[in-house]
Amino acid sequence: MQTIKSAQRLAAQKHFGLALLGAFLSLTGYVGQGVEAKSTSKSAPLDRFTQWFHNEWTPDATMIILETQGGDIYQTEFLDTLRQITDEVFFMPGVDRSSITSLFTRNIGPTGKSHPKNHRAALIPHGYKTDRPGLAEIRSNVKRADIVGTLVSPDHTTTAVVTKILKHNPVTGEALDEVAVHKTLKAIQEKFADRQLQLHIIGFGAEAPPAPKPKGLDGQELPPAELISLDTVAHYNWLQDLVICKTSWEEMEPGSPEWETLKENSSADLTYGEREHPTPNKPMDILGFPVTHVSPGSFGMALGSMAFVAAPFEEVVKATENWIGGRLSNCGGRACMGYKFSEKRHLMIFPEKSENGLPNTVIGCYYRYQQ
Repeated sequence: MQTIKSAQRLAAQKHFGLALLGAFLSLTGYVGQGVEAKSTSKSAPLDRFTQWFHNEWTPDATMIILETQGGDIYQTEFLDTLRQITDEVFFMPGVDRSSITSLFTRNIGPTGKSHPKNHRAALIPHGYKTDRPGLAEIRSNVKRADIVGTLVSPDHTTTAVVTKILKHNPVTGEALDEVAVHKTLKAIQEKFADRQLQLHIIGFGAEAPPAPKPKGLDGQELPPAELISLDTVAHYNWLQDLVICKTSWEEMEPGSPEWETLKENSSADLTYGEREHPTPNKPMDILGFPVTHVSPGSFGMALGSMAFVAAPFEEVVKATENWIGGRLSNCGGRACMGYKFSEKRHLMIFPEKSENGLPNTVIGCYYRYQQ
């Protein structure tokens, strides 16, 4: 009987010792399961926000999730950052401002969804204080608003700013620039990256939109330069490739197949007479506009390629923007410093007077000034 009691006492001591050791290792981070549990609990708010976002918001919405790196959201720096990001979202392109939802907006409904017609007082009032009583009041407002589990995580370490994005400008009707939305969101993320928090963006604009496929004036897609093989280049508009910066003779290796094909096409299709610029000896076009004369090896006093087309400046600009799928920069007046494809390929367009008084426009690819 004594032996059995001694064995039970020894087993109990051993179990207690292992429990203490396990607790110690868990606290110090040596037990893998404890670390994994910590990581899982940290990602749980993000999973909850993602689920809430997909259940309650439409595909045209964007969510910026703010996650603390220590403590809860009721901290001065965190709340100031939340307020600043709410303001940043307000001025984003295409934002439906009535739908913006955060702890600083007045449209928090009883379930955490956006209710534009509900003009309640903001949970965090204007001129809020971040002393102990002020933070306690904000915490109390959040609890009473019934948004814990939606706009605020159950552990009060994470919150979000949500908004809907309008696909068209309600005044002008212009389509939304999705690239601008994505760039703005990335800029917000980078601007606040050094704060003691993590920003996660989900929904519309979180990923860069696919690059638009180039189209000609007829609306048909133009094949990308990398898909044009040497076997078909002789049957393709080689001059257009040079002029709109799809290819560059300066980047070709002299004597290479590309170089020799370009020389053959240039000799076959152009007449080099007494004029300053050679002229096509057969009908040629750039983006559908007829070419009058060309300069395949120079852009004025610089290196590049350019062509003169019989078309108004505005129409050439519009067609070029349709081809690149975006707006040309610095357009206006006498010149259009259009589009930078790379450090050595700059698409440029500007109006030019013609000898017969008809509309004439220069379009070309500028490389660099000659040394």
